[in-house]
Amino acid sequence: MAWSCGFDDFSSSEWSSGYQSNIKAGTNNGGKVPIKDLSAGMHNTTIVGVVIAKDESRSFSSKKNPGTERHLLSFTIRDSPVDFINVTCWGSDTHIVELSKVFHIGDVVEINNGQIASKPTDGSDEKFRPWTPSLYQLNASENHSTVKLYGGWDVTSYNPLHHIPIKPSNDFYTLGDIVANGQNLHNEHINMLAVVRSLGPVRDIVTKAGKHTKRCEVKLLDETCQTFPLVLWNEELVNFAQSWSSKSNVIFVADVKVTFDDFRKGMIATATSKTIFTVNPDTREAHSLYRYAQSVDIGEEDNGPVTDADNNIDLNTITEICNIQQIKTKQAARGDGSNANYAITYAYLTAFNIDDNPEIIISRRCNKCRRRVDNQTGACTNQNCPCGYLTDENHDIDVDVDMQFDTAVNISDVYGTLESCRIGGSVVETMLGCSVADFLKYNNSQRTQLKWKYLLEKCKLYVKVFIPTFDRPRPMTRILSCDLADPQEAVKFLQ
Repeated sequence: MAWSCGFDDFSSSEWSSGYQSNIKAGTNNGGKVPIKDLSAGMHNTTIVGVVIAKDESRSFSSKKNPGTERHLLSFTIRDSPVDFINVTCWGSDTHIVELSKVFHIGDVVEINNGQIASKPTDGSDEKFRPWTPSLYQLNASENHSTVKLYGGWDVTSYNPLHHIPIKPSNDFYTLGDIVANGQNLHNEHINMLAVVRSLGPVRDIVTKAGKHTKRCEVKLLDETCQTFPLVLWNEELVNFAQSWSSKSNVIFVADVKVTFDDFRKGMIATATSKTIFTVNPDTREAHSLYRYAQSVDIGEEDNGPVTDADNNIDLNTITEICNIQQIKTKQAARGDGSNANYAITYAYLTAFNIDDNPEIIISRRCNKCRRRVDNQTGACTNQNCPCGYLTDENHDIDVDVDMQFDTAVNISDVYGTLESCRIGGSVVETMLGCSVADFLKYNNSQRTQLKWKYLLEKCKLYVKVFIPTFDRPRPMTRILSCDLADPQEAVKFLQ
């Protein structure tokens, strides 16, 4: 379930009345000062709020004491649907590093005896940190202030704030709008509402300045776009995102930076120090998007296996003959992805690795949902599969597995080489003259003998060329048929 308490467990009116009564009770009982009541120069304050954004700790050279560094940690807290404030903690390297480990995004913290200062009126304070409606900012020093996790009896009264966006619920761009606007939005900070499609691997990165950080790319979707990249930098954000899962989380992203990526030839979003995430917002727009996501079969990634659906194409309808360079030209074009191009090419099979490790050319798929089956556990990788999904409590899952060939080959002619062309299914079975089950029984010598029937031989290939789109930026070619070429038929194309 996407919302831990369900869609119907909350309503705006209940949140408003229940939340306010709890906050008032907490204020009177615990001496807390609401963010809305802060003013410059107040002393001995206790402020409690949910951490809605948190930057990595950092340091810079001190102007007052040349040769030394000042260390700080910035974050943003919220104590009501409309009130939030930026906080900066100052102290020694050890203090800041240890403080950064105490709390994370989503925790409720208590700040005692912080210094309340007016924000600059020119907006410079929020150039590299989140926008806040408060006229003030909060400074907490190592020597005079304390920041700790809040343990009050009313800590659960802050839970609804996790699901209220900091911007109006209808103030966002759809992913399709971002794609359509293209470079007109380059370097702008905007709001987005989208569903998590997939979460990429976490990578350790060393910046040019020698700083160690983490990077993770999240793929998003909505009704207007099936794949859109969101890049997360900052260990705090990356760790925060690890709880997200495909189609289960809707995110409202406030003040995310969008740029035109020259390499991908499309727009991407990047979370910055200004960005604030609201996961599973309790809004009409988010509920609608969640329901849409449940109806969508996102299937496999675009570099997935070849399916027999492609093999059912009538090859007699494919008449255009192309060399490798012409195929590459088709791949370099950009279109709306509504139609793929088909062609015949005469080329040499220059890479056909089927004898080193037979397991790497075989795909195991669940017969129910057609998603991959984990080779080690034997369980379907689809959490919504009707066969069941492997969990710590459920180890006895019987998955009906279908095995098929699935590999990549290189094809070459005098004009160049086309690498990583996908080929599999009945196409490979026809080439090798055996089924997957029979192939697995062959020894290495027999598999090598099969390979050399085609490797470095002239072949006639029917190919499907996918025109790159923003949703599928990587070019891809699938081989629909591969036969040894008639020498006289192919000679004029291979000279």
